[in-house]
Amino acid sequence: MEFAQKLTARPWTVGPADIRQLTAAGFSRPSTVLAVGLVAMFNYLTRVADGTGIEADYQSPLPRFVYRDGTGSVPRPGRQDWPPVDRSVELLALLPDVAAAWNRWRDYLVDGPGPIAPATRHQLRSTAARAACDATVDPPGPEDAGSEDDARGGPGSDEALATFADKLSRTPWLMSSADVDALRSTGLDDRSVLHVIAVVAYQSAESRLRIGLSALARSED
Repeated sequence: MEFAQKLTARPWTVGPADIRQLTAAGFSRPSTVLAVGLVAMFNYLTRVADGTGIEADYQSPLPRFVYRDGTGSVPRPGRQDWPPVDRSVELLALLPDVAAAWNRWRDYLVDGPGPIAPATRHQLRSTAARAACDATVDPPGPEDAGSEDDARGGPGSDEALATFADKLSRTPWLMSSADVDALRSTGLDDRSVLHVIAVVAYQSAESRLRIGLSALARSED
């Protein structure tokens, strides 16, 4: 539970010592990879639910989460203190079926055709990665400025998208219908809004996957 909480709320604090604690508790390498993947996936699911306003349609023995207006996110460290993250995401191959499903998911959301332009997806992913203190997604550059044909929405859409992505990444529990309406007001239709939510949620998950698996790789050095 402590590991799941850290990787969810403070991923930048996860390191080899956390992995060694799992190993000491009896987790094998594949089990550790699965634990990281599950935590990452729930970071996706919660953001999709909060971003769209979906309510749980199942019973749970866990106490119902109570929203507390004004509850902010944990302060992020400076970039110099972000965790080292590399291509250790390849460790996901220890679970071949999971790796195949994850790659198909990425291909669809990040690289496939969709209602929002590739440059916009990159902007959203960069914002979500920064919120997780993950340096693997470069900030958008001039080449990511897009074109007049990009499905970005109307005037002010870049600022609205950045604000939406940052809030959904850092404080998903504070999302409301007003945040979605702010995107709609720029001209984005509901299909585009759903894709925005999915891309931000996906990167929130992938950043935690990368950080967790990089910690696993460093624990074995």
